Amino acid sequence: RTVEGMMHSEAAIRLFAELEQVSPAEVEIFAKLKFNYVVACQVYGQFKKTQDPKADDIEFLLAKHPNLRVAYIDNMRVNKAGDLSYFSVLVKHDAGSLLSKGSIKEVYRVQLPGNPVLGEGKPENQNHAIIFTRGRFLQAIDMNQDGYFEESLKMRNLLEEFESGCVILGFREHIFTGSVSSVANYMALQELSFVTLGQRVLNQPLRIRQHYGHPDLFNKLFVMTQGGMSKASKGINLSEDVFSGFNATIRGQTVGFKEYVQVGKGRDVGLQQTYKFEAKLSQGNAEQSLSRDLSRICDRLDFFRLMSFYYGGIGHYMANTMVMFTLVVVVYTMLALAVYDEEGVNGRPMHPEGVLQLLLSGMGLLQTLPLIVTLTVEKGFMQAMSEIGYMFLSGGPLYFIFHIQTKCYYFSQTLLAGGAMYRPTGRGFVTRHSPFDENFRFFASSHIYLGFELMVALILFSMYTKSKQYFGLTWSLWLTVVAFLMGPFWFNPLSFEWNRIQDDYMLWMSWMAEIGGSSEQSWDAWWREENNFYHKLSSTWKIFLIVQKCLLWVFISRGLAGHRFLTDKGEQGRFLEVVGLFFVFFIGNWVVNKLERYLSYAVRRFASLCLTTFVMVTTIYLTCLHTQYIRYTVAIYYFFSSIAFLCLVMGTHNQIYYMYKLHDYIVGHSIFVLLILLAMLQLGYFQTWLLYYDALSAGVEMKDILKYARRSKERSSDETEIIDQLKLQVSRQEKIIQDILSKGGGGEMELGERSSLTSSSNNYSSGYKGGSFGYGSVSKEGGLIVVNPLNTSVLSDTAKMGSITGQSPSRIGVSKVAESPRAASLAIKIRAPTVAAPTPLLTPVGGGIAAVKPPATAGGLGVSAFPPISTPTSQTPAQIGGLAGSSFVPVTPQHQVPAAAPIPASTPAAAASPPAAANAKEDAKQGGFVFSQPTQFPSRG
Repeated sequence: RTVEGMMHSEAAIRLFAELEQVSPAEVEIFAKLKFNYVVACQVYGQFKKTQDPKADDIEFLLAKHPNLRVAYIDNMRVNKAGDLSYFSVLVKHDAGSLLSKGSIKEVYRVQLPGNPVLGEGKPENQNHAIIFTRGRFLQAIDMNQDGYFEESLKMRNLLEEFESGCVILGFREHIFTGSVSSVANYMALQELSFVTLGQRVLNQPLRIRQHYGHPDLFNKLFVMTQGGMSKASKGINLSEDVFSGFNATIRGQTVGFKEYVQVGKGRDVGLQQTYKFEAKLSQGNAEQSLSRDLSRICDRLDFFRLMSFYYGGIGHYMANTMVMFTLVVVVYTMLALAVYDEEGVNGRPMHPEGVLQLLLSGMGLLQTLPLIVTLTVEKGFMQAMSEIGYMFLSGGPLYFIFHIQTKCYYFSQTLLAGGAMYRPTGRGFVTRHSPFDENFRFFASSHIYLGFELMVALILFSMYTKSKQYFGLTWSLWLTVVAFLMGPFWFNPLSFEWNRIQDDYMLWMSWMAEIGGSSEQSWDAWWREENNFYHKLSSTWKIFLIVQKCLLWVFISRGLAGHRFLTDKGEQGRFLEVVGLFFVFFIGNWVVNKLERYLSYAVRRFASLCLTTFVMVTTIYLTCLHTQYIRYTVAIYYFFSSIAFLCLVMGTHNQIYYMYKLHDYIVGHSIFVLLILLAMLQLGYFQTWLLYYDALSAGVEMKDILKYARRSKERSSDETEIIDQLKLQVSRQEKIIQDILSKGGGGEMELGERSSLTSSSNNYSSGYKGGSFGYGSVSKEGGLIVVNPLNTSVLSDTAKMGSITGQSPSRIGVSKVAESPRAASLAIKIRAPTVAAPTPLLTPVGGGIAAVKPPATAGGLGVSAFPPISTPTSQTPAQIGGLAGSSFVPVTPQHQVPAAAPIPASTPAAAASPPAAANAKEDAKQGGFVFSQPTQFPSRG
């Protein structure tokens, strides 16, 4: 879509040339001179090497647009040590080629001093491809953008704007993904406000607009000679685009903005995508605040432009961080005053000052006013009111409150511990239901934990406060709690359907119970990965976090326990009962975990389940017995939370592992209770209608699409897991084979690259080149034991020697794995039998051997069935045998012994064998593989 859109510029140039009556021959020349489109696809070379279908797609675009160019990074091995040489390569379509595929021609190949992708991938990709561009001006386009022919006609006018002296020129964007879902609509409205009102004000009168991303135009002479197009250092330049604007501002240049041109743009359409996008921007702004570029700009700007620069840059993220910090302070201040019975001034109660103060608590909603004005100008008053109304009705305030915390969390975390990284969002059309465990992994640390903490605090405040205006004081705070806890599920389709809730609960419980693996497989791995950043904190930040949370929770815990707790022994006894109950739970789980070596997984899981059930039943019983136990339980919850967080910050994870797991069980089940209640109210139909209103209005059967998307995801995930398991098995067997080969001796047989296989009268040649196979002794650890087919006994001497051998000439040797998982998958073809067995293990069918008894054991040294003698064609290794992966031509009939006429037992072995097999016994003594005619192997064999 992007290539099609951008190539409209070439069509516009051709139209202008025709209108100005330029000859057709000159039109082609002008089109190439005035417009050149280079796609910087650094992985195209890898696509070609791996025969990825995407390479064919790129070549199709090159063939469709002859003036299109593709720049990629290529590498070549230069020596046996594996050193690589890197190149920047520009390719185009070869119009003179007669081939439908592979009609690609190199234009330039520039050798590089090393791997050019050292930092962030996108800016490095731009920097390596910029040398292949031509012309005075440069436009950067992302691969989520589109172009329009009528806009391309204005490009000539837009380029004239550079005469004013600016070095970067921006223009607006049209978001074409707003109708996919409600989340996509929010992103489209947010982007519309930013690319029109926001950048217009930053340009005039603030005069502080920077380069905020593509599709800005650059003065190429300035870019190439003064600082480059984008900086690419890892981490610090995560938001690589904005540093071009910083560079221009530092050098005293101006950045312009015009609104009479636009390009299309696809924005994120799912909550998880927008979450990762906002996280990337927040981390990028945190890294900007630490960069020397920002320091230099602040040193050079006057006061008013400095304030404008703060407003248009990191100030937005710092303000969001302070808003969330203030919200937590307000909630806990209200709770502390209520718990300690200090709501008042000198004994007089505090009351809100009426309706005005209640309205002030919702002033944040007035931020939609600029958006209303923008939509009114763009689409008219009625349409603007309709879109704003739909935004509020479908949960728009929840969405924007949700992302205030996203920005706060990642901005503050990056300032504390670093760890900024690029987060690919995919920009796909998200029409699938995300399981509960996936949403929990995404949003628990940033939103769900804080939402649950604020919910508990507000409930406690309602129990202790003496104010008569609880709703008026807390309605906006409850809106925040709902946004944090239910936002991930409200914007997740089919979250309130009973069948989905059942499936999600089973998946989540399985994920919580697993140990080890990746973060997607178990809570254990996710929790350790999620809290790993605490190790990177400095001592001062650790002290700040301990004071901020631990002391606050201890203070609340003391207030909940009450003043009678210190004097009344009965109160202390009830408190100790609850403490003992928690103590039994944690110590019991710790003991069960320590018995991992002695108890099976099923027994340990059953013991843990019994212990958890006992604690829960006892807690319910005590609560029913005396209501004060609820207060003590919550007080202990706050106290233990402070201890757990202190241990977490100090790095002692193992000691508080079960505390956090119990906490997550409580949080998860609380959310599931809310989901079940909403499902009972049949909210799922209303949710689907609101999320996909535009699609449903167009007659799209959204429910069928969601169900199909879920089945497709499950099918693709299953296929991916199977492929990953097969790859793992192959890699393990390759390692085992290499271990066996490294211990082998004797001659060498080429392994590696497959070649054609031929068969002479008595010759089997290898189908591999490039490696080595020592057919000397094989380690006993390989677990390969040769079975004598004459009496089915184990050749103990051979097994002790650890060699793969056979009596020459013998019947087909049947090998099996001797209790060893390290045995490699090899299939060895041995010559046809020359000595008849009393009870043959092989069943002759049609003059050949059709089956092996016993069959070859999978994963070990196996012998496959020979084809019938009458078969003249080549067979695969599974049909014939041979080293795994090779392809052998069957033995010709004149050198096989017909099954109908077995050779008598008294026949000498040498008489029935080719001349070269006479020395087979000597070869067998040396512990090597026996081949029919080794003299016809290559010189190394």
